[in-house]
Amino acid sequence: MAIPLNAISNFGFETGDYSDWNEDGSGQISIISPGHNSEYAASLFGLENQDSQPGFDMAVALVPGLTYTYSFDYFLSVDQSSSSLVFSGQIINIDQSGEPVAFSVGYNSPGTADRNGNQVGAWYTMTFPPFVAVSTNYDVSVYLESDGAETGIYLDNFQLLASIPSPPSAPTAAPVNEMGSNAGFEIGDYSGWYISQDQEDGPPTQMTITSPGYESDYAAYLFGGDQGGADYLDMSFGLVSGTSYTFSFAYNMNVVKSASVLTLSGYIRANDVESQPVSFSIGYDARGSTDDHNNQVGAWNIISFPSFVAAADSYSLSLMLEADGDETGVYLDDFQLVASAPTSSSVAPTAVYTTTTVT
Repeated sequence: MAIPLNAISNFGFETGDYSDWNEDGSGQISIISPGHNSEYAASLFGLENQDSQPGFDMAVALVPGLTYTYSFDYFLSVDQSSSSLVFSGQIINIDQSGEPVAFSVGYNSPGTADRNGNQVGAWYTMTFPPFVAVSTNYDVSVYLESDGAETGIYLDNFQLLASIPSPPSAPTAAPVNEMGSNAGFEIGDYSGWYISQDQEDGPPTQMTITSPGYESDYAAYLFGGDQGGADYLDMSFGLVSGTSYTFSFAYNMNVVKSASVLTLSGYIRANDVESQPVSFSIGYDARGSTDDHNNQVGAWNIISFPSFVAAADSYSLSLMLEADGDETGVYLDDFQLVASAPTSSSVAPTAVYTTTTVT
């Protein structure tokens, strides 16, 4: 289980300034608003007619022995015909020699992508392999080398997630995902899923595959379309009648907080009998930073449902997105339908929502 290290004050510039960060180097260092799915972001730009290296660093206290994952969001702003830029950073162990995280992101004109293959002029998330803290005192730093005042980078959502080890337990057999292969889009496409789009009822929902997903290589991304449209993403699967099953999946809403309207709805139903044991609706209507179930937009959340007893052998899952344009959508991943011991009766489920932040 990964938890955010909340002891790091202003790690995501939530105070609207550089409090708790140490500014360094020459260049333009400022705060902009809005950030990436947040109120504020950092801005690093060069100086006119000279090489410059603006940057900042922060001392952080970690717990020796715990495993941490470091990530942040970045947005390169360049003149694609003439700019050059190198953005670098690291995490270092102050008490002992050790550099568990180091990186460099570069751009050289001409072109529309940086050296990592990410498009300039768009937000991206960098996530690094986990490392184990070997002492308490660490330092996080980032620096920019650019060729002028029009070339720079925006930064937001710095995170260090601590993985808390689970207590040992007796060995058990791994649960079987009864939805079959590619229920979590692990193949990197929509194999096994059926896409139904109504071309005559407004713009169809767009469905693509993105990477990375929720603790996986790939996720589905549904966006755009038309409010009130009838565009579905479906999957069929077989269950064992009389067996109890638990359904869950991960979702991450991508919205413009000032203007977006979005509803993701769906259900599981039996194909041969009148049975719809799972149904849900998750909405957002530009009220703030959370959806209508009080889960953060711009972060991965898990939705799970009370178990139900299969009343037939053939079932299907249907999903539908209603959104207000190409800037609004939802990432989906890790669909699971896990069998447990059969029960003699079932109760119509009510969705139970829990939140896990994963970048």
